[in-house]
Amino acid sequence: MKIVAAPGTQVAAGDTIVIVEAMKQESPITSDVAGVVRSVEVGVGDVLGESQVIATVEEK
Repeated sequence: MKIVAAPGTQVAAGDTIVIVEAMKQESPITSDVAGVVRSVEVGVGDVLGESQVIATVEEK
């Protein structure tokens, strides 16, 4: 996993926040809204669960 947008980063709708890897394929996780990344709830090497919150973005 790669964290692309750390907390405090301004993002536009569609910007990549993190990139997750599954079965040797990378998948970008993007923001649905424009705003500021308030938290990233996962770290490099974490195993993600179904419906897990990955990041929060405060809409601007």
